[in-house]
Amino acid sequence: MLETIRVLFVDDEPMVLEALENRLRRYRHRWAMVFVDSAAAAISVLECTPFDVIVTDMRMPNQDGRALLEWVKEHASSMGRIVLSGYTDRQSALACLGIAHLTLGKPCEIDALERGIECAGRFQHLLSHPTLKDVVGSTDRLPTLPRVSLELRTALADEHASIGTIAGIVERDPGLSAKLLQVINSPIFGLRRSVTSSREAVSYLGLDLLQDLMLALHTYSCFELPVGGRLTMQMHRDHSLRTARIAAAIAGREHAAAFSAGLLHDVGTLLLHAELPDLMNELYCASVVQGRPQHELEREAWGVTHADVGAFLLGLWGLPDSIVQSVALHHSPDRGPRSHLASLVAVADALAHEQTGHQSSAQTERSFHESPELLERLPHWRGQAARIMSEESARLEVRS
Repeated sequence: MLETIRVLFVDDEPMVLEALENRLRRYRHRWAMVFVDSAAAAISVLECTPFDVIVTDMRMPNQDGRALLEWVKEHASSMGRIVLSGYTDRQSALACLGIAHLTLGKPCEIDALERGIECAGRFQHLLSHPTLKDVVGSTDRLPTLPRVSLELRTALADEHASIGTIAGIVERDPGLSAKLLQVINSPIFGLRRSVTSSREAVSYLGLDLLQDLMLALHTYSCFELPVGGRLTMQMHRDHSLRTARIAAAIAGREHAAAFSAGLLHDVGTLLLHAELPDLMNELYCASVVQGRPQHELEREAWGVTHADVGAFLLGLWGLPDSIVQSVALHHSPDRGPRSHLASLVAVADALAHEQTGHQSSAQTERSFHESPELLERLPHWRGQAARIMSEESARLEVRS
């Protein structure tokens, strides 16, 4: 049975609130909805009653929507935060980065609002561990390699830099790619389909808007993972990029989406190492001592894994379902049927670990023993993964 999602709507115009209440009446059996006409009233309600999602206008007298969401982020960080405003253009949408999970304009398609609320509500109920819930809910950006940030800043300042050059830099970094896909898939842009490729997103945005986006993200003051941890930014980036390249190579016509899903498949690991380094290091050591995969120990400790955490984050950010599912299921063949794309990402992740000696071929094959169609193609895909590793080694030799 689905749990009720508690939603707080905030708008200073009574007619807007009344219209919303009428349009959303059909959801009253799934959502417990409260409507208030000011930020002060919203805070008063939130101090007494927990909610899963807040939907607020931005421009309100006395205390605006941004100030309200900043209060929510500080005092109830796990809540889903949605902006619904008649004044939201693309520049305003960029200004909401870091404070809202999703930005919608008025008039709003009810289907878009429903998807946002349902996604945020599922996150609240499925991710029950309070620390993890706060970590995911309060995260507005992911760690970025400093040299990638510097490369991007230099390229954006170069009037001769091409869209292809800029895209090539962005798609080498999981944190930048995730945030870019969040922005381009916002309903504010009015696209009729999901964008799953960072390269396509860069082409659509153009260099001026991309530069504004990077500034809004404070990319140039990017942050690294804590020193002394078991995972470094370079290690994470290398595995993610390797998985992305293998996924793209074996995907055929889906190569662009497969590359993005492969690049983002471990963002949960990146987030957890950034926010909970001591806990992640303990689990890593335990996995080595016990000879068990770390994701199994995560599930025992928290009820979820880093794959779930990454999927919850990207789902809150409004990334396409195909990518979110691929991230969620790359370690979980037993959790229901996977899409073709999700299966390819799971295979690519396993082959990337296999190529670097972190997993044996027998372990890879055991992971897919219930998928004969995947097992049949594994030898061919393994050859493609080996070729990618060889090309990677050749590039490193040239650089050195």
